[in-house]
Amino acid sequence: MSRRTGQNPKVRVKKAYQREKVYYFQYWVDLPGQEERKRMTEVIGPVSLMTKSEAERRKLEFFAKTELNSSSYQIPSAHTFADAAKHYREKFGPMMHRESTRSIWEGRIKNHLEPDWKDVPLDLITFDAVSEWTAKKRTGGFLGIGQGFAGEQCSASFRVQERQESSLLSARSDAR
Repeated sequence: MSRRTGQNPKVRVKKAYQREKVYYFQYWVDLPGQEERKRMTEVIGPVSLMTKSEAERRKLEFFAKTELNSSSYQIPSAHTFADAAKHYREKFGPMMHRESTRSIWEGRIKNHLEPDWKDVPLDLITFDAVSEWTAKKRTGGFLGIGQGFAGEQCSASFRVQERQESSLLSARSDAR
């Protein structure tokens, strides 16, 4: 998505709830995960309590506070986790992994990641969000990223350790 030029909407007058006239302006907001923008309306205040130039000043303060027109404003990504998973399935996976590896990862993506992350915009997938999700998966008793994607390896190594401990115990009881 390309950078949009700054917004400078006109301050207008409309009748509000109880037929009182108010100053307002409309502006556009970029929404994460969507290509289209949403038009928002901001009511500045009643016409009886301020002049139009004061309303203009408050409009400028609003844009300065929200940083919608600043050069540091980041347009949210329109891409979601589902788009990234599709890219992996169609391009990255076939190019970088063997078929057996891709089938394992496909199961992990389908069973563990997509149910929770499918519609989440990529901009909102942060270290903190993933850590929080991992903690919820762990406390919920699910085997997911938090306990390692190698869940079957974890359980297999646990079984090996369990067998070793039981054989040690049986060896000790035989020695007595």
